[in-house]
Amino acid sequence: MLEGIEGIVIEQRDSSLVIGVGGFRFRVYCTPSSIERSGLGSVVFMHTYLHFSQDRAPELYGFSSEDEFSLFSSLLKVSKIGPKMALKILSSAPVQRLRSLIADRNVAELSRIPGMGKKTAERLVAEISDLVEAGTENASPENFDECEEAVRALISLGFEASSARQMVRAIAREKKDLSTQELIREALKSSKGETK
Repeated sequence: MLEGIEGIVIEQRDSSLVIGVGGFRFRVYCTPSSIERSGLGSVVFMHTYLHFSQDRAPELYGFSSEDEFSLFSSLLKVSKIGPKMALKILSSAPVQRLRSLIADRNVAELSRIPGMGKKTAERLVAEISDLVEAGTENASPENFDECEEAVRALISLGFEASSARQMVRAIAREKKDLSTQELIREALKSSKGETK
């Protein structure tokens, strides 16, 4: 199972990125927020979902935020919601806003999302509101942009993307509102402590 992709952003489009890995290029469908965070030429790590269907080529969906990916995975558990619809929902509002609408069972607001409709909103709330409510503790830190910059800096210093992300996330949970530089400093301290 393909759990993630790490590579260089070669191309940006309205709803996708082309990421170069070795000699391969992958088109990855993303939310606008994931595209915004992924500058041309930058090294990125995306949590991925690979979708197969009988009538078209496989499609790869990617998320720079673990929280977005988690909600996307929950949306796929709703009957009659496929990856394209799940991506459309995630592209309509910030992930924390969507989580709170689903957890609060706010069918009226959810049904205003383009392409959703009242019946789909009701089904979504009925099938995953408890699951989404339970997952709010894994939400991304408030200083998400600073965390992502710190992760990119650590990757450029030679850290593996997954370990850089884990370190920065753990520091951000423990120490709130740190700047990018402070996060990098703490991560480097932490890694030196582990290697002693």
